[in-house]
Amino acid sequence: MNTETGGHISELERIASRPARVRRFALLLLGALLIVFVAGYLWSVSNPEFKMKGLPPTLSKEVAVVVDGYSRVEVAADGSNFTVTAKRATTFIDNHQEFESVRIEFPGAGGPDIVLADRAVLLPGNGNGFRLFLQEGVDLTSSTGLRVKTSSMVYDNRTSLGETDGSVEFERGELSGTATGASYDSRSGAIDLLGKVSIRGVNGGDPNGEMSKLGVSRLDVTANRGVVSARDRTISLKEGVRFVADVLPNSQGPVPSSLSANTIEIKLDGNEPSHIKSSGDVKAEFLPTKTRSQKISIEGDDLNAKLTEGDEVVSILGRVKIAVADNNGSTTEFSAPRLSYQFKGGRISGDGGVKIERRIDGNVEIATANRIEYLMDAKEFVINERARFVSTPDYFEADKVRGKFGAKNQLTSLIGEGSARVGREDSRGNSETIAKRFEAGFNANGQLRSVTASGPVTSKFVSEKSGGSSTQLFAPTSVRLAFDESGNPSNLVTQGRTTLKLNDENGGGKSGTLVADVVSVKFDQKNQGVRAAEAKGNAEIIVPEDPGSSTKVNAEGFFCDFTSASNKVERCQSTSKAKGVRTSGRDSQNLEADRMAVVFVAAGNAVDYLQADGKAKFSQEGANGSAEKITYRPLRGVATLQGAPVQFWDTRGRSRARTVEWDISKRIAILNGDVSTTFYNQQQSSGALPFKENNAPVYVTANRSVVRISDDSVAFEGKARAWQKDNFISAETLDIQRAKKTLIATGGVRTLLFDMPRATSANSAVAVSGSAGSFTYSDSTRIAVYEKAVDLRQGQDRVQGGTVTVRIGNDRVVQSFNVKGDVVLTQIGRRATGEEALYEVVERKVSLKGNPARVVEAGRGVAEGGTLIYFLDDKRVVGEGKTDENSKGRVRSVYQIDKQD
Repeated sequence: MNTETGGHISELERIASRPARVRRFALLLLGALLIVFVAGYLWSVSNPEFKMKGLPPTLSKEVAVVVDGYSRVEVAADGSNFTVTAKRATTFIDNHQEFESVRIEFPGAGGPDIVLADRAVLLPGNGNGFRLFLQEGVDLTSSTGLRVKTSSMVYDNRTSLGETDGSVEFERGELSGTATGASYDSRSGAIDLLGKVSIRGVNGGDPNGEMSKLGVSRLDVTANRGVVSARDRTISLKEGVRFVADVLPNSQGPVPSSLSANTIEIKLDGNEPSHIKSSGDVKAEFLPTKTRSQKISIEGDDLNAKLTEGDEVVSILGRVKIAVADNNGSTTEFSAPRLSYQFKGGRISGDGGVKIERRIDGNVEIATANRIEYLMDAKEFVINERARFVSTPDYFEADKVRGKFGAKNQLTSLIGEGSARVGREDSRGNSETIAKRFEAGFNANGQLRSVTASGPVTSKFVSEKSGGSSTQLFAPTSVRLAFDESGNPSNLVTQGRTTLKLNDENGGGKSGTLVADVVSVKFDQKNQGVRAAEAKGNAEIIVPEDPGSSTKVNAEGFFCDFTSASNKVERCQSTSKAKGVRTSGRDSQNLEADRMAVVFVAAGNAVDYLQADGKAKFSQEGANGSAEKITYRPLRGVATLQGAPVQFWDTRGRSRARTVEWDISKRIAILNGDVSTTFYNQQQSSGALPFKENNAPVYVTANRSVVRISDDSVAFEGKARAWQKDNFISAETLDIQRAKKTLIATGGVRTLLFDMPRATSANSAVAVSGSAGSFTYSDSTRIAVYEKAVDLRQGQDRVQGGTVTVRIGNDRVVQSFNVKGDVVLTQIGRRATGEEALYEVVERKVSLKGNPARVVEAGRGVAEGGTLIYFLDDKRVVGEGKTDENSKGRVRSVYQIDKQD
């Protein structure tokens, strides 16, 4: 009997006697437990003396020697002894031997190892070759408690092969098993179980028993084939391997409750398992224990497990899935081409396109990345390279995303670094924030509460209900988003010089901007759109227009209202003094006030009007207006001034009114209600007003005034009156055309304008008063024309007619009157009538035409003729009879002769 058999059995029994080491194996050592159980059996049944074949039919039946009570002690090369005993030993003439009730005993790991059989046959061969047959009731009992039974065994030392075709049964303590057919190659140390391998274990309640140490109450292992290689130090199970165990709640080890694969191989380092490999539709499930609250399910094509104590790691390849179910009902599923699990800390890592799907409280969270590291015990994870985390409707992206969970496995925080994005997508619209870094916080229910993005930061909010209109902002430092209890965005606050785009229609075209040191945005909870925005610190609103126009408003701060369903701004109100500037080509309009509102058109990205309140001032190209309230409509080019005091002025004069309607595009300003205008001096009216003092101010009042800036004229309407000191002109309308140096007055004209020398003194003059239906004056020609029922008076002198043309000298003194139509000239004691008269003031002479012309001197007589010339100072009348109609007319005079002294 070769003592090599005892060495193998002892060696394998030492391996099987170390269940404490098994308890340290990593999660997913798919088959580690199974292989260790089977290893003891496989190695134990690998005794090279057993071969399970039938005896040759040609053996001799002629007995040479029969020995009853056979006993023999052999000494092995290593000095150990083993004993063979039998009830009877029979030797035949062909040298083969037969034994009855044979017993083989040899030293084992903890005492003698014993093999029993009802019959044994030894067939010698050439040299030292032999074959040993054990048949009927073959029973092996090891000193470590392993017991193996089979019907027959055979071993051929020439080929070093041992085989059995029959059923093999084994047991040790709480473990038992069966197999059908086995072979053993002593040269390679390989044992091959040929089919129907089955191992069972039942916990008998012994705290020191194998099952208790493994932490299971029951286990079943099956496979179609098993292979043990002593040379390679490997143990394998093949073809439909399945492991099922009832894991005890207090189990300290990573024992699977179920495991299946096509093949499982364990590599031994010395007597300890060091690596596990499994391939082909690998599936395993681990139930919760006191040290692990999760249920873990695993699927994959291939598995490689490292079993080094304290560093147990399992790597899984090909269509890998790991599902983790927490005791609070949440589940987490990992899928990737490659995953690894380290039992210490519950660390799951993988690469090659990883997906994590978490389900908790009805919510679904999905994370994808090229690489992940997930620590279940520390309740945190890291995903790298194109990392994306989605908690519908929110998503988070970055080069690297770190997350943490709470005690109930709910998400508590996310941190993204590098090319970071945070967004939301739902039926109401979408939003996205792009930054270098973000930090997101969640409430106890795992709902998003806050996001802080570090700059530079760009945020965009798009509303689907208005065809995709959007609001965007840029902040160089940071943006902080806050969410309500339902997880909807409530407000946003920026740091750094922020630009907020207003009414960016479909992300294209021109849009206005709101710029400030800090911007706060509030969201509508129903529509998810922007409801309001507040800007603080050197705030500025800029709205471009076509072609090449823009409106800019500056203030310390603004508060803006939006139509939340469309993300379109409606109105921005300044929180302090404000200044607005609109540029269009070379033109610009300026508006400033204590407060200013920018109101936008309903369609989107243009200013409807600017509303300025409190000491408001408007100006354009030297023209200015002020009022308590000014409304400016850039698209119409109209500014409305109202609220006392309303003023309008330029370098030439200043006006007051109740309201001013200033049409910028037409360059017309309309002043309404109690209009009062002051020209700083006569020169500022360009001489259009026929007042004599150049440096004295001129005043004009009316019900209404129309300032035509484009042609440098102004019309006063409704009881208009202009005056300088004692001189004035009043009418229903006064049209002062400064560019033409012309004045046109219409309707009930009354004047006190021109001076005429006194008849009694060359150094004194008397102003001429008059009335007419209309009046025209041109400073270029120094001619004034009165029309329609003209009535002019200088002292007691009076001129009446249909039209009176007055010629004025440089000294603003009347040089002549040319009167036409129903002429009536009246002086004290004299009255002249005719069709036309020329009154030459310097000569004190009147040329009168008529048909006939007539001069009546009270108390002296009457002169008539076609033309009469009379002198005002010497009371002379010279006449001609002819007229334009009658060239042969004559003069008729009737005078009373003065008495001679």
